[in-house]
Amino acid sequence: MASDITQLLDTATTIRQFQGIAQYLPFDELGIEFHQFQGAQITEATSSDPAAPARRVGQLLDSADRTRILKQAIDPNASRPHYETVIQGKQRTEVILTHEAIDTVTENCEMRQWFQEMIANEVPVYRYDGSVPINLKIIDETVVLSVTDENGLVASQSPLDFASGSLDCEVTAHGCFG
Repeated sequence: MASDITQLLDTATTIRQFQGIAQYLPFDELGIEFHQFQGAQITEATSSDPAAPARRVGQLLDSADRTRILKQAIDPNASRPHYETVIQGKQRTEVILTHEAIDTVTENCEMRQWFQEMIANEVPVYRYDGSVPINLKIIDETVVLSVTDENGLVASQSPLDFASGSLDCEVTAHGCFG
C-alpha cells in the first residue's frame, strides 16, 4: 500500500511539473503512462530564451555515437550540425521521414543535397507513409519526443532515458511561453 501511495504522489508531482505541455504529449499513441515521466528535468522555451530546448537537444546530439530519427517536420538550420557530423563519420544514424518531411527536403536544394549525400554514404533513409503525432529521436539511449501544439509549433521535446529500464525523462519545451 505504501508503494501505491508513493507512486500516486510521484504521479501528482509529475502532473504538476508537466502541466504546461502534458496536453501535447500523445500518451495513447505511444503507449506511455504519465507516471513514467516522473523525475523529468524540463527545459522550456521562454520569451527570454526561446532556443533553450533546441540547445539542449543539440548538446545530446553533439555527444552521441548513434541516432535514429523519425520526423514529420524538418528544419534545415537545426539539421545542419547533425548532417555534418554524420557525413564526417563521427556518428551513425538512421532517418525515417514522413511524406511531409520529404516534401520539405525536396523543396530545399541544400537539404536535398544532404540527403543525397547521406544515401550515397549508405546512411539508411526511409519514407514513412503515414502520420506521426511527434518527431522522435533516439540519441544513444535517450529518446527525444518533439510534440507540436495546436498551431503546429513544436510544443515539447522530451529526452527519455531507457538505459535503466524505466522511462526517466528530460523535457525541453518549445512554444510554451505562458
